[in-house]
Amino acid sequence: MERKIKVAFDPPVVDYLDHLAYTLYAENYFGFINSAIEYIDKMVDYITVQYMIKAKSAQSTRSTFNH
Repeated sequence: MERKIKVAFDPPVVDYLDHLAYTLYAENYFGFINSAIEYIDKMVDYITVQYMIKAKSAQSTRSTFNH
């Protein structure tokens, strides 16, 4: 039985990331606000994928020892 993994960010983290996108734009790290938002979205995707990989690895390790 495969368990589903859900990654959720607390509201303060979401607020911080939203603010970070606007800060990166305002400080001219990005020329367009959409570019800064896409950057943050990619960062969140990376974090989510890495967490899921580690969680699945831990699951498979536990199931190996349970046999």
